[in-house]
Amino acid sequence: MGRSWKDLIVWQKSHELVLYIYGVLEDFPKEEKYVLASQIKRAAISIPTNIVEGHSKNSNKEFLKFLYISRGSLEEVKYLLILSRDLNYISEEIYQKLEEKLSKIGMLLNNLIKSVDSRTTSTTPNTNTTRTTRTTHNTPKTKGFTLIELVIIIILVGIVAMVVAPKITTSDIEKNAEVVRLMSDIRYVQHKSMVSGGGKGIQFTSNGYKFIKIKDKENVSGLSAITPPSQNPLYFDYLGRPDTDNISTNDNIVTNKITITIGGKNIYIAPYAGGVYE
Repeated sequence: MGRSWKDLIVWQKSHELVLYIYGVLEDFPKEEKYVLASQIKRAAISIPTNIVEGHSKNSNKEFLKFLYISRGSLEEVKYLLILSRDLNYISEEIYQKLEEKLSKIGMLLNNLIKSVDSRTTSTTPNTNTTRTTRTTHNTPKTKGFTLIELVIIIILVGIVAMVVAPKITTSDIEKNAEVVRLMSDIRYVQHKSMVSGGGKGIQFTSNGYKFIKIKDKENVSGLSAITPPSQNPLYFDYLGRPDTDNISTNDNIVTNKITITIGGKNIYIAPYAGGVYE
C-alpha cells in the first residue's frame, strides 16, 4: 500500500459525501438532532473512516475487513436517507443527488474490494499442487483396509469425538455468547447516548461491567476474565463516538482504536465512527 489513503478516489468521494450530508442535516427538525440526524452522521462518517483505518494496516486481509465495514455503513446511510425522504425531511431532488453520490461510492468501493481481495488470494501459497506432485510421482500401489481395520478405526474416532468434541464445543459456545452479549450492551450504551445527548457510559471490571447513567439495565458479573480498555470507564457522545468523559459538548473523543478482551477474544471499537466489531 504505497499510496496514501488521501489518494484513493473512493475516500475522496466519501469525504465529499460526509460534508454534503452535514449541510443537508442542518434543515432537519430539532427533535431529530440526537436521533435520526445523529445516526446518519455516524453512519456517513464510518464510510471514509474505515477506509482510512483499513488502509493503515499492513495486511490486505485486514484492509478487506474494514472495507466490508465501510460498505455496510454505506448501505445503512442509503436506508436512513430513504426514511428521511419518506418523513419529508429532505426533498426528492436532494434524495436523488445523495443516491447518485452513494451509488458512485458503492461502485468504487466494490472495485477496491475486488482489487484487494485478488491481491489477498494471489499471496496465499498453493500447497495442493506441490503436495500432489510429490505423492503421485512413483507412488507404489497400496492395499486397502480390511473390514476389521475399518471397524476399529470408526470405533476409535467415535470415542475421541465423544470425549473431546463436547468440551471444545461447550467452551466455544459460552465464550462466543459472552462476546455477543458484551458487543450488544456496548451498542446499547452507544444508542442511549445518541438519543439523550450523550453522557452514557460503561465501566469494566475483571469479570463484568457496570452501566453509567442507565437505569433500565442491570450490571453484569460472573463472566470470563475481562481485560478492560485503557479508557475505563468508557463514554459515548451524542454522535455515538467513544468519549473520555460524560460531557458531550467538548472535544474529548477517543482517537485510538479501543480493545476489550473477554475470555481471550477481542472486541474493538473504532475511533471517531464508533463501530463495534470483532
